[in-house]
This record gives sequence, structure tokens and C-alpha cells, in this order.
Amino acid sequence: MKQFLKKLGMLFSVLALIVFVMPTTLTFAEDVDRIAIHVQTPGDWKNPCAWAWNEDGTNAFEAWPGEEFDSDVDNEGWYYIWVPSYANHLIVNANNGGVQTEEIVLDSGKESWITVNDDKSVDVSYDAKTTGDTPEYVAKFAVHAKVDESWKNPCLWAWSAPDGKNVFESWPGKSMTYSEDSGWYTEKVPEWVNSVIINGNNGEVQTEDLSIDPSEIWITVDKDGKADYSYVDPDKADVPNIKVYVKAPSDWSNPNLWAWGEK
Repeated sequence: MKQFLKKLGMLFSVLALIVFVMPTTLTFAEDVDRIAIHVQTPGDWKNPCAWAWNEDGTNAFEAWPGEEFDSDVDNEGWYYIWVPSYANHLIVNANNGGVQTEEIVLDSGKESWITVNDDKSVDVSYDAKTTGDTPEYVAKFAVHAKVDESWKNPCLWAWSAPDGKNVFESWPGKSMTYSEDSGWYTEKVPEWVNSVIINGNNGEVQTEDLSIDPSEIWITVDKDGKADYSYVDPDKADVPNIKVYVKAPSDWSNPNLWAWGEK
């Protein structure tokens, strides 16, 4: 009995230690309050992205370089992104993280206009530098693709059927970003998308039209364009995961999550 109690005490000690060292990065619900950040970057900064967090170290996005800005079609040279209102620390980067600003600390909860100068310094304004209304926030989901090595510069073409509303201006669509860590190409699209094509070699090779659900998806494409897809990461299929969305009260600082299961 004493041995059992001793082991039980050790178990609780280990559990307590785990609670203290658990990472604090959480995925927050889509209905979290958000603010718009506008940015104007030098001409050689391609596909500018935002990396954002708060003073407690809670990241707005899952991995560097963060989320890509959208082009503001009504204001040439300007981009915008919606970030959680708690994320008032920001780095603007581009060229797949190859260039970046220093840390920018913004006034919490205020829509901001940031001009990135050629020397990577920034000018921040809380007075509008663009004209017209800020485009509304639209939730997005990730499309991942793994293609045959003969397919160069994989691109994503995405639209809504049957109305034919396209995400991108012209074929072959948007070049997908490659991750060395995962081995997948990725691009995000608005939640109204239900049809996609993966293509390569400047659109010379492609899949058929793929009708999909508006949810994170992994598409595997062979040399001839035949595609299989899954809504579960095939590389992690043996370890089922679920996402936990948390919207904590405003006076909760640095929330933690503790989870367990039974076999």
C-alpha cells in the first residue's frame, strides 16, 4: 500500500510539472475580435506576411512567416490583413521570410497603417492612408498539395461553383509556398471556395476540377495529374488529432490547456 501511495504521489508530481511547462500557444476561435492592419512595402518585397503576437507571447498564427497580406485592389501598393485584437506586436516580412522589419508595437485594438521604407524602418499611422472602406474579414482555410517532382512551381486555382467566382485574377492562379519541414506546398483560400485545381509548369499540367468541402485539405498529385485528397494530414493519420478552440474572458492572462484520455 505504501509503495502504491508513493508511486501515486510521484505521478501527481510529474503531472503538476507538466502543467507548468506546457506551451501556451492556442488556436483561437474564428469569432475572436479582430482589427485590420494595412501595409505598404518596398517594390522588391514579394508576398508580404504578418507575424503577430501579444506581450504574453501568444502567437496569432501557427508558424513563421505568419499569414500573407491580401492586396487592396482599391489602393495600389497597399495590402491588408485582419489579426486578433490582442496581437499588438508585429513583424512585417516578405520573400518567404527573407526580409523583415524590426518588431513593431502597435496601440492595442486600433486599425493601423504601416509604411515600410527601403531601409526596413517603418512609419506607423492610426489615421487612414488608404481610401474607401476596409475590406471585410473573410475566414480562410489551407489547401496543401504534394506533387510529382516533375511539376515545377505548383499553383492553386480556386473558385466557387456553380457561380464561378474566382479567387485569383488569372490562370494558373497563385504559386503555392513550399515548407521544407512538412514537404507540402500550401496556399490559403476564402471559406466560400468549394472547387480547386492544382497545376504546375506554368499551367501545362494539372489535376481535374476537384470539388471539396471548405475545410483544411491535403491533396496528393501524381505525375499524370491524378489526385487523391484527405481532410486529415496523411503524415499524421496514425495519430488522430482534434483542434481545441478557446475564447477566454478578457481578464484571463496566458490561458493553458490540460487534456487527457482513456484507452
